[in-house]
Amino acid sequence: ADEIQYLRWYLDLEKLRFDERFDYAFQLAADFDPDDFQIPPMILQPFVENAILHGFRDKKEGGRILLSFKEVGESLHCEIVDNGRGRARARADQRKRQHESKALQITQRRLELLDHKGGVEPRIAIIDLYDAQQGAEGTKIHLVLPLL
Repeated sequence: ADEIQYLRWYLDLEKLRFDERFDYAFQLAADFDPDDFQIPPMILQPFVENAILHGFRDKKEGGRILLSFKEVGESLHCEIVDNGRGRARARADQRKRQHESKALQITQRRLELLDHKGGVEPRIAIIDLYDAQQGAEGTKIHLVLPLL
């Protein structure tokens, strides 16, 4: 519950900083009680930050982030979905600026250090989203965590 609240505060601050160019929502499964789970501190924040800084770089309005949480067997599934410009365009801009992000590598390493309860391996899937014309329509992060 604390980590979800920290994400809400972070998103509220970023909304102010970026003049309300995006909105966000949390979707918790009906049987999901955030007080029953532990999410490693700051494990989701880098993905939310990437959505805002890179995904919404060109958006003046209408950005959306959806964060969802549900328990599946012995694991917690977290998704972060944005309607930003997509990773291919963001990578092209990064190469122009010669910036190398370490956030994904650091987060992956942190996940490797988690205790694997019930045989659940923590993992991250990054999925590019496309519209019907195959234009970039955002990014989905799917994070699986062992129940802690």
